[in-house]
Amino acid sequence: MCGRYALTFDAGDLAQHMSHQLNRIVRPPETDFNKSYNVAPTNEVPVYFAPGAHSQREENTNETRQSAHENECTLTAMRWGLIPHWAKDKEQFKGYATINARLEGLKTNKLYGQSLKAKRCVVPVSGYYEWTKPSRKFNKAKLKIPYYVTRKNSNEVMYLAGIYDYNDKEKIHSFSIITGHAPSSLEWLHLRMPCVLEPGSKAWNLWIEDQDKREWTQEELTELLKPWYDEKHYTCYEVSKDVGKVTNKESYLIEPVSKPKPSIKKEEEKFKQEGKVEEGEEVPKLTKGEKDVYDMLKREGDIKENIKEESESLKQQSPTLPRSLSASSEENKIGSDTPRKRGPNVLEMLHMGKRKKFKT
Repeated sequence: MCGRYALTFDAGDLAQHMSHQLNRIVRPPETDFNKSYNVAPTNEVPVYFAPGAHSQREENTNETRQSAHENECTLTAMRWGLIPHWAKDKEQFKGYATINARLEGLKTNKLYGQSLKAKRCVVPVSGYYEWTKPSRKFNKAKLKIPYYVTRKNSNEVMYLAGIYDYNDKEKIHSFSIITGHAPSSLEWLHLRMPCVLEPGSKAWNLWIEDQDKREWTQEELTELLKPWYDEKHYTCYEVSKDVGKVTNKESYLIEPVSKPKPSIKKEEEKFKQEGKVEEGEEVPKLTKGEKDVYDMLKREGDIKENIKEESESLKQQSPTLPRSLSASSEENKIGSDTPRKRGPNVLEMLHMGKRKKFKT
């Protein structure tokens, strides 16, 4: 399904971008629209249908809202969540029930019968959000994770197939986004996705431009609007869970979630920033005193070689001393089969040796 999307253009910018993409003059809607990074159901947003198409109001009054010039059209502000022309009260359709129209049911659902004939449209978006629920193995809390699907070229508008209607009693245009079975490459995200149309394609020309096409078979619709996803032109990535709250509208919602690399320790990152450790070198967890010794030895030479040499020497002198720093921590864990009296660790011994050297 599609329950949330982003439109990163205001009304004027959107009309300009669409004019360039569609090679015709597209004018902004009469109702102003500010960019929104979290468009939700019942919001009023710009919707596009080709010149020559008429709304219910136009058919009733013989008025034409589109420009007289065949190469011009005006975006129309519509409510997301279709209210059919025959509805006596919009409260009948106040929920999420009609924000999406299933491709498989366009022919049989009475909500969409008349719209399918003459009220076909596309919904311009920058990208849409979808939530996936990870398996219990990897996420015991079973939290839903939001993803954002968009064009790789963020300056291009993405068009979702839709149908609309006009309710004369409520004086309102409204629309539904058409969804179908997701292609195999995107099933991991959700089993359904919006039907995306490309300007100039056969599907676009039949759905939008051909106003004489009024009768459809279900086979024609399925073939025409079948959802697809091309990784050459589109991308999908995880975004902030803040998108789940409709009052959040900020631009950071469409930015990828940044995750730290699990293989890099905080200590290593800190030392790398200070220029004390080379890329890939393992850094032990140090106390403040150990860090002082570490810094001192680092200035005199290769710390890894020094520690190795001193460790071998100390191991020969005293069998009670640990073989290495890592071995010491393992052998002195609570519950060890052979308790040992802890001697000074390698860094402590080095520190004591240096102090004696400096006194002499």
